[in-house]
Order: sequence, then structure tokens, then C-alpha cells
Amino acid sequence: MANSVYTLERRAKASWHYVPEGYLRPVLQMARAPRARKVPARTMGVRPIDRVELIGCGGTGSILAEHLARMIAGFRLPVCLCLWDGDRVELANVIRQNFRPEEVGVNKAAAMATRLSQEYGIVVASRQVNLGDGSPTMFNREGTLTITATDNLASRRLVASRYPVWWLDVGNELHHGQAILGTNANEYDLKQNFWQFKSGGGWGFSRCLPTIADLNPALADDGPEDPQASCADQPFALQGFGVNAAAALAAAMLARQCLVDRLIRHHAVYFNVTEGFFRPAPITQELYRPWKYGKTAWQKAADARRLKREAAAKKKATTEAQRTQRKRRARR
Repeated sequence: MANSVYTLERRAKASWHYVPEGYLRPVLQMARAPRARKVPARTMGVRPIDRVELIGCGGTGSILAEHLARMIAGFRLPVCLCLWDGDRVELANVIRQNFRPEEVGVNKAAAMATRLSQEYGIVVASRQVNLGDGSPTMFNREGTLTITATDNLASRRLVASRYPVWWLDVGNELHHGQAILGTNANEYDLKQNFWQFKSGGGWGFSRCLPTIADLNPALADDGPEDPQASCADQPFALQGFGVNAAAALAAAMLARQCLVDRLIRHHAVYFNVTEGFFRPAPITQELYRPWKYGKTAWQKAADARRLKREAAAKKKATTEAQRTQRKRRARR
């Protein structure tokens, strides 16, 4: 199993978007630990959640939407499911995603919401737009679970700017991926959680989880993204057969903890469909170690990059102003 983890780490270093190296740190340390040693883990209680916002109804989101609908209907949960997507169903999506031939040309969110409402008899809302700056959101509401199943960083950055109370992020590459659950915890609470493992022996309840923005260093850099082809434009062999279903199942496992169990035992699930690697990550002290002495390294690096960009913009504005003044003097 350790060899599978190290292979996953090497592949993750080449992945700029979905599986950052920071995501894999808790799993790597568990794999390196001796089997006889039981790592102290904690659990975390969850208040009732009555709304789920699923952003993205593509390869993973369309499968995850059906998992959530079946969960809400089967356990009779008083939860409203809301689907977000601004794209329409194409003929290529019928084979690669969870859509039917009669839904071609219809908005993805609307098609999924209509079908799930009819099949499971639950309330499924749809927003037929892509997530944007002007989109009405309820992400920072206490009883809302926000799930991002998109293929770009822009939507994740926008969700991070809304400070969601509960945020479940899921993503994958050709053969591997992960689902991560986080909260809108501040730096002080994360630091306290680390030191409570020392004083309390490691067992007990955790008060919060790190945010997705802190666990994914790529979200701190607001530079332009590398252009990627859409799923409909890529060959079927490059889609990764079964990886979207595995990602949806991993996200559904974490969502069940929030909606049904209301007790968080694992904050993440990592998987590799080629090597048969599917492993949940418990809440251990290593999860909070980056906040042992305050801000993490990538938080400090993000602040430094932001200050550098602000200084460059200020210098450019000053240069332009001086150039304008010289032109005005020359005309006189």
C-alpha cells in the first residue's frame, strides 16, 4: 500500500490543479507509520444541514447528484438539493456523463433536477448559470453544504471568497483524485486544535477543519489558468474510465457524514482506480500541523505575492502619471 501512495505522490507533483501535494500529506504520513501503531484520531459534530449546493453537473457532478438524491430520499432527509451548471447536454455527454439521449440540448442542471425530482420524489432546484461574481449564493449560511465538482480553479476561488461554512471539494485526474471536506475555520481555531492533541492525548472532538483554500495552495495564486479542452473535445480514452464514478462515491461518503451521521470521522478520501487505492483520511494532529505556529508557508507566500503585485501596480500607475505630466508640459 505504501508503494501506491508514493506513486500517487509522484503523479500529484505533476498535477497543478486537482491533487496538490499538500492534500496528500496526511495520507503519506499514515502510510509511513508502522502498522502496529494506532494514530490518535478525532471526530467532529455537525449541526443540521438543510441545503446542498452542488456546483458543476459534469462527469463527476452528474453522478454525485444522483447519489445525493438517493441519499436524501432513502433516509428521508429534510434537505433541498440545488444544482448549478450553465452548459447544455451534448451528444458526447450521453456516453461519458450521467445523461440520456432525450436530454441532449437541455441545460445540464435543469435536466438532472427534473429527472431526479420525478424519480425520487424530492425537491431538486436548479440554477442554469455558471457560478459568477453576480450569482446569488447562500454558501456562508450555517445549514448549507457547498460541493464543488468543477474542472477549473476560477469557480473554486469564487467559492473561497464567499467563505462557505461547509465546503466539500472533489476533483480527479486520469486515474486518481480526492474528495476533501473543510470548514471556514480561522487561524486561531486551527492552532488550538493542534495543541489540544498534545494536552488531551489526541482523542476526543475537533472544533473545526482547515478550509479548502488553505489545503489547496493553487487557490492562493490568482494568476491565469492554463487553457484546457472541455470533456466533449477530448477522446474517450483520455477521460479516465471509472475515475468520475470513484470521485462521486468518495464525495458521497463524506456528504453522508454531514447529512446522515452528523459526525465527521474522516475529512478526506483519496483514490486511484488503476492501482486499487481507495482510502479515507481520519482527523489527526498532522492535519493541523501547518498551523502550529500561525500562518502556513503557502499563506505567507500568497501574502508576499499579493504585496509584490500591489507594489508593481502602484509603480506602473506612478510611471503612467509621470509620463502624462511630461506630455502636458511638452505641449505647453
